[in-house]
Amino acid sequence: MRAAAHFRDIALFLNIHVMNKPEFSARIFQSPSPFNLETGDLIDPVEIERVGKVLEALIAWTNRIGK
Repeated sequence: MRAAAHFRDIALFLNIHVMNKPEFSARIFQSPSPFNLETGDLIDPVEIERVGKVLEALIAWTNRIGK
C-alpha cells in the first residue's frame, strides 16, 4: 500500500493521469484467504464484487481521459 501511494505521488508530480478511486487491496494471508492459494484465483464473492467495481470505474475513467 505504501509503494502504491508513493507511486501515485510520483505520477502526480510528473503530471501523469492516475485513477485515485476506487482502489483495491486484498490480504492474501488473512484467514480465510480471499484467494485459492493453490491456483491464485480470487474466490471471495465480496472481493470479486469490489474488483468488478474497480474495473467499471477504470473503464469509465479511461473513456473520460481518452477523449
